[in-house]
Amino acid sequence: MENDSPIKGTGIDWGAAVSSCSPVAADCLAAQLMGFDINDVGYLWYCGKLGLGVSEMSEMNIVGITRKTVTANSSPIPHLKNSGTGEMSG
Repeated sequence: MENDSPIKGTGIDWGAAVSSCSPVAADCLAAQLMGFDINDVGYLWYCGKLGLGVSEMSEMNIVGITRKTVTANSSPIPHLKNSGTGEMSG
């Protein structure tokens, strides 16, 4: 979903699914495939900083999809702005 998700967002059909034994890796991969920098997504920035899971696509074993095959450029939630450190303010 994009825009004001997850409640009032707009669904996007990628034609692909993301799954992982690591929720941090799955969320980081999905965010990067959507065109986000994980350092701009508050909780992903914190998870990466704390070493709670693999956060960079280059460190993941990705099967079947690439950034080129998934063409989803998402818009951030409009009422949240990034402070530049991964911390979100609204």
